[in-house]
Amino acid sequence: MQEPWSAWVQQNPRLDSVRDGLCCTNSDLWVHKYRTHVDNVGTRELQHIMLIEVKTFGKDVPTAQADTYHLIDQILRRKDRKYFRRPSGEKRWVRTWGVHYIIMSGDAPDTSEWITWDRKPITVTQLEELLRFERNPDTLVERSDRRHHTASQVARLQRKLIEDA
Repeated sequence: MQEPWSAWVQQNPRLDSVRDGLCCTNSDLWVHKYRTHVDNVGTRELQHIMLIEVKTFGKDVPTAQADTYHLIDQILRRKDRKYFRRPSGEKRWVRTWGVHYIIMSGDAPDTSEWITWDRKPITVTQLEELLRFERNPDTLVERSDRRHHTASQVARLQRKLIEDA
């Protein structure tokens, strides 16, 4: 069922997609993992975020919407900015994973015979792992937030990142 706001935009003759060159699309699912990672070195302020477009009953992403999401994906994946500020001004490290597509045969994962993630077949369990950022959304390989450096290397890298931000 379409929201009244979306119906108003789509039916408004003063917002013609062809004449005005507009693609108005809603966001199906923003996934933000905000919990900080804690290990034997201490707290690691590392968060994750991605946008997911969900299509049910096997429908594909229309060309105009795919073009818009491609632009958003490139913005989210920019490597020149990794630290973002909270409303309080405090810096936080956020890994941006871009835009991804879920297409399923039914109207929900538990009513679907098949599910794809970026056109690759996945299981419901893999979908749950992707939504928890336990799998890399780009490669589908298992991942974790464990550190790959010693405590002194971590401290030195964190100081450098904060200085450069």
